[in-house]
Amino acid sequence: HRAFAKNHPDIARKILTVPRYAIVDSSFAGLSDLARHHVSLEKYLHWRGWNIDQILSGFETTDSNTAQSAIGLLSHPLTFPL
Repeated sequence: HRAFAKNHPDIARKILTVPRYAIVDSSFAGLSDLARHHVSLEKYLHWRGWNIDQILSGFETTDSNTAQSAIGLLSHPLTFPL
């Protein structure tokens, strides 16, 4: 994921920017509810308002490999406290 950040520094910066706290998926009451249902990282990102596809489309790249690399990069700081 370092290679992704090195090759796409502007995208990496934008991906790592924490969105305003806005729960866009109200089907889960809170983080403990998400954990109890064992949701995926992608579902958590959506719930928290991280719109990876929209961020990537702003850089005119929407392929699935780039999206997976962006999610992989983002997963590192999200799991660090664990």
